[in-house]
Amino acid sequence: ESTNLKQEWFKGVSQHNRFITVINRLLTGHGNNRYFRYLMKIDLSPVCDCRRGVAVLDHTLNDCPNLTSAREELFRKYQTDNIQQLLKTAISPETQMEILEDIYKYIVDNKIEI
Repeated sequence: ESTNLKQEWFKGVSQHNRFITVINRLLTGHGNNRYFRYLMKIDLSPVCDCRRGVAVLDHTLNDCPNLTSAREELFRKYQTDNIQQLLKTAISPETQMEILEDIYKYIVDNKIEI
């Protein structure tokens, strides 16, 4: 699920390029993950390491059992059950850097391919 933005969320944000790239990939729903590499005929299988789903961003971010405890910690903090919904909260009506930084930390700490 992508997010329809009226303006650049990162305008005036002083973060490094990797941070902005990761958040943009999450917002568009497209990333350099196993599923994308499978479509590009780089990986042989699109199946997630958990073997319970295809490694699309939605599965990895919201459903993969390998990330349950880290994901639940983030979800509890912001009272949500969906990364995409949390992203929408973080960028609209104005950018909330703490949420974006926590999402980015979740991605990096858990070595999620984006």
